[in-house]
Amino acid sequence: MAQHYAEASGLVVPSEDGLMV
Repeated sequence: MAQHYAEASGLVVPSEDGLMV
């Protein structure tokens, strides 16, 4: 879920959910 959002948002960080904001 979050990973897809991260990619779409251009934000890719190594975290549990793939998204860290």
